[in-house]
Amino acid sequence: PLDELVEQQHKNATTPNARAYAISPTSLSYLGPSVLGKLIETNCCGVYDSMQVWEHDGPAQLHFVGEDLEGAINEGRLVNLQQLLNDSTSNKSTGRKNRPWLGAVIEDAPFVSAVWDELRKDDRIDLLDKIQVKSIKAPNHSDMGKIEPPPPVDITCVRKGVNDEGEEFTISSNLLVAADGANSFIRRTVGTFPMITRSYGRMAVTCTVELDTSKSRMGMARTAFQRFLPYGPIALLPVWNSVDSSSDREKESGPIYANVVWSTLPSEAKYLLSLSSEEFIAALNEYLCQGPNVNPSLLPDSNQPGGPPAIPLLST
Repeated sequence: PLDELVEQQHKNATTPNARAYAISPTSLSYLGPSVLGKLIETNCCGVYDSMQVWEHDGPAQLHFVGEDLEGAINEGRLVNLQQLLNDSTSNKSTGRKNRPWLGAVIEDAPFVSAVWDELRKDDRIDLLDKIQVKSIKAPNHSDMGKIEPPPPVDITCVRKGVNDEGEEFTISSNLLVAADGANSFIRRTVGTFPMITRSYGRMAVTCTVELDTSKSRMGMARTAFQRFLPYGPIALLPVWNSVDSSSDREKESGPIYANVVWSTLPSEAKYLLSLSSEEFIAALNEYLCQGPNVNPSLLPDSNQPGGPPAIPLLST
């Protein structure tokens, strides 16, 4: 269960895991309010409702906020996740306007555990636990497409017991999906699947940083930043952002963390990995605090409030 996994993972953890996923609002809605609420409560879900994207030179920039999704939400094409959470709790009567989420960053282990929790609740799915696959018998490649209907795939499994060798049984299926990773047992057993690989000449350096929140906690805690450099982008994604989803206010204490994904040439990635923590933070701050280079105003200043949040400084 999610509770047990989160307790085990976060018992001794002092910083978030750099292996995480940026999930869209639609994908998050499939988890349901109970799972989302637990991820928020245990600080495993870094919500962002603002995003800034800009180039390495020139004035080009994009700034998104949650209100940009209100049209799609009103038309029923998107779910307001914050409202979904509030409607499932006692906060639904507060009358406060909720800012829609642009997405959330969830660590790998809590996210996978949450998905398993949802699968267990689905009566259409049978989950087999403590199973070892011994063999797979599939049709020959030469017979594929010649026999109608195609013969099924037979999977021989052993259910492990406590004090015995286990019970052997066979499952027959018309479709077998090989989704067991790079060193796929299914691919090795059934035969070589046609594969196409192509190098795109880039590597990604990932890590977790703590943000300097002395100036602006809220804007930085719930904002995703991405800057495009000549050889690839730098992304700064909020993770443990110490935000109370029910009140939309930050907690009084607790650091704010973000995951860094720096995509670049392999040679530059190796150089970045050779830097000390202080040198790496200095390089990050140099790039994240530059730009966008805004052209001089052509029209009188409207003095309207708002605009993109300040770019964060990172602490060591």
